[in-house]
Amino acid sequence: MPKPSVFAAIRSENVQRTDFKVYKDWIADNTGYSSSGYGLFQAIHTSRITPIDSPDPQMRASGFYPTNSFDGSYQTVIWKSVDHAFYSHPYNPTKTLENDQADKNVITKFLFLSASILTFPYFKIGEKIKPGSLTLNETAGNYTLRDDGNGNLRDDAITTSSFAPSGKLVAYWGFNDEFRRFKTSYGTVADRNDLIFESNTFQPNIKSTIKNVTFNPGIKTTDTLKSSGIQADFNGNGFIKTNNFEDINFRTNDDFAISLWVHLPVSQSVTGSTTNCIISKRRVQDVTQIVKRKPGQPSYSSPGGGQGSIITKEINKTLARYPYFLRVYNQTNGSRSGKLIFSRRSGATKWHLTSSMAVTGSHRHIIVQKTGSLIEMYIDGVLNNSGSTGRMSFVNNKAKVMFGAESSDLLPAPHMSGELSGSLDEIRFYKNALSQDNISSLANNHFLSSSAYQTNVIGNTFYKLGHMIVSSPLPQYHGAMSGSWNVTYKSTHKICENKVLVQIPQGSFNVSLNPTATYQPSTNPSNTTTTATQTANGPGEFILPEFTASLRPYISMIGLYDSSARLLAVGKLPQAIQKRDDIDMNFVIRWDY
Repeated sequence: MPKPSVFAAIRSENVQRTDFKVYKDWIADNTGYSSSGYGLFQAIHTSRITPIDSPDPQMRASGFYPTNSFDGSYQTVIWKSVDHAFYSHPYNPTKTLENDQADKNVITKFLFLSASILTFPYFKIGEKIKPGSLTLNETAGNYTLRDDGNGNLRDDAITTSSFAPSGKLVAYWGFNDEFRRFKTSYGTVADRNDLIFESNTFQPNIKSTIKNVTFNPGIKTTDTLKSSGIQADFNGNGFIKTNNFEDINFRTNDDFAISLWVHLPVSQSVTGSTTNCIISKRRVQDVTQIVKRKPGQPSYSSPGGGQGSIITKEINKTLARYPYFLRVYNQTNGSRSGKLIFSRRSGATKWHLTSSMAVTGSHRHIIVQKTGSLIEMYIDGVLNNSGSTGRMSFVNNKAKVMFGAESSDLLPAPHMSGELSGSLDEIRFYKNALSQDNISSLANNHFLSSSAYQTNVIGNTFYKLGHMIVSSPLPQYHGAMSGSWNVTYKSTHKICENKVLVQIPQGSFNVSLNPTATYQPSTNPSNTTTTATQTANGPGEFILPEFTASLRPYISMIGLYDSSARLLAVGKLPQAIQKRDDIDMNFVIRWDY
């Protein structure tokens, strides 16, 4: 007689799990975000140390620590926390909270000195905000930002199709991170501090140095005259110096383009010559010397005989060849005052191109480029002058690139005149000539559609932590979400669909486990006799042998257990099914979580 079976093993191939995601639409706006669990914060950079021991009212009254109307939090604390979480090491996955959003090839992270942050409640993002689903509609600011699916908030009003080719950008000085040096975001770097610049060529030994340069609010928008970004101001006694490397050491036949914004005064403070240097690559260079130490003296002498040492030192010496030299005529030059002059030289052959208009008194965009045999000069996106260089020999050299001065002051030099008064910003070197569309894009700093910074990324969305951060050098986005706005997005939830095939062979589970069906209580506990149809089974119970021959059990529930006999799931049938002993039976159990 078959014995009742309690468990039967399920083969691994009969267990399947399918994961899929579902999304839910959400909207938050300025009228009800707070009551719905969202948080809105403005953030401001300052390097001041928060005086934790000061009474709270005293801090609020000082004016140094602005607070958020949302919850009274200090804006500088919010800025520092966001910077620490996402931006201090933006592309190092081990040092940023959203470590799966650290690929520099797909996400652009930049935190300016001000930011606006919207935080999302956990129960309204699920596992994360669906990438590509978020849109910020800023009614008060008259712009729309959309998440591109990689964590970038983009403004499609900024046309990217006309951007200059980023793959040809060999050096870029934007100065927009320099606020981190100062307590109040702006100030002067006095003595040869390093300056980070970007290059598509990995040059770990190349750096820029600053001396006596002040960083202030940057180039004005062309329509509203509001400052954007940060610019470098020169006051006739400073410079930015960059070591030579080949990608900016343009050769005679190389096409190139140099793009920058300038704001030059009508009168220069240094007038030792008739021009003042904007960009130069013709004097400052490193040379190596073999020198001998004199006995008893700590310093090196002039080269001499005997065992010497090799040292590198910087000298200021006018070179017979240079690839570019951009200056402005100062007030001592009469009719040329305020005009630009671009030069290059190959030995005795000197070549010059002068602008037909002055560029002083306001922010101007300048491009000087070589295309074929032509040198072209553009002012505010319009071709101003051009000329053919003719046949020239070598122009490249090993000199350093100088902004704001021809010579450094590391050693005395006879050519210390020509230091610049004025500001430079968004300096870019390209290793190709640019199209008219590229040039117009670089020259556009309109309040609503500025492409001067060559990006339409205005902030970031961090999906898992539920943070949307708007931060940009462009003034249009400062104080985002201060007026009328709404944010739409989708939350993400993962559903796991489980399917188990339960196979019941014809020879199994053919006996009911219900004791009332297989056993009968005794009506006479002392009776131990048997009859033809009953078998004594101990005092008090009798087994019914005719049951297994005439009745089969019904299946109404199937339980799934783990290897330790712990119940995992129960499948209930809508109606009981009789177990057949002549065929195998299969059941499929499905459940989601």
